[in-house]
Amino acid sequence: MSHRTLPLALLLGACVGDYAAHGDIEATYLQTGPYDVTYVGEFACCDRDDSEFVAWLPGGDAARPVLVWGNGTAAGTDNYLTLLEHFASWGFAVVAPENPGVGDGVPLVEALDAAAAANAEADSPLFGRLDLGRVGAAGHSQGAGGATNLMRADNERVTALVTFSRPHAQWCTEDALCPHPTELERGATFYVTGGRDVILAPPSAQRAVYNHTPDEIRKVRATLRGARHTDPEGDPGCEDVPFCARGAEGFLGYPTAWLAANLGVDGGALAAFGPEGELSEATEDWSDVRTNVEVP
Repeated sequence: MSHRTLPLALLLGACVGDYAAHGDIEATYLQTGPYDVTYVGEFACCDRDDSEFVAWLPGGDAARPVLVWGNGTAAGTDNYLTLLEHFASWGFAVVAPENPGVGDGVPLVEALDAAAAANAEADSPLFGRLDLGRVGAAGHSQGAGGATNLMRADNERVTALVTFSRPHAQWCTEDALCPHPTELERGATFYVTGGRDVILAPPSAQRAVYNHTPDEIRKVRATLRGARHTDPEGDPGCEDVPFCARGAEGFLGYPTAWLAANLGVDGGALAAFGPEGELSEATEDWSDVRTNVEVP
């Protein structure tokens, strides 16, 4: 088991590049959050493929909302440090399997179960640190399908979802890897892709998933202009990331605000996602926005 604390001063360098916030809510969540972040390696072992479970914990002793993360094909969590550390800096306890094949959702279910068990173990670094009444899921590419499958499999616990560049169904080798979220009964979903991700995860694929999501579910879809399939792996730019155009920075603010709004952290952040909210008006960088969010 390994631990490392990421100083807030280091994390503050995360938001650089050509992306600028489009309103007060995004401006808040585009910045690094107020919590130092501690990485916990192998807090438990293992999933069905013998992959260890890892976590990023916000500072302090309070129990935090949980975010279960799914890696893309052939990727590990090291590919997504900008995103995962950013989420944790805003108070989400991020847990993930170090598994590059999570599309059917099973390793993510196992990660959540392992985290719940660790939360009850006095000798675990996760002991008492997780608020298991507030759980979300997120993932990139194949991991986006995995996160959707996790929410479908456990919609009682998992009630908020963010998918990055979820693949078109034509790329799925089996139906389970590209689930339709028709079985969701509660919660909130945010489907995000890149405007230049025209082959693997085109906006049309996100439209189809949005349309298959029951209208009773709070749902939003949006396309980041100019972004390609691997942009969520940026650091936050595209250095050493093949097939990347803009980097991860544009994917930091609104996804974090969505999780905050729907996991009981900041109800006011929901205003960004209404029909006349910031995201719909952010046409310089965002297109193809559709939402059924009703802002109180």
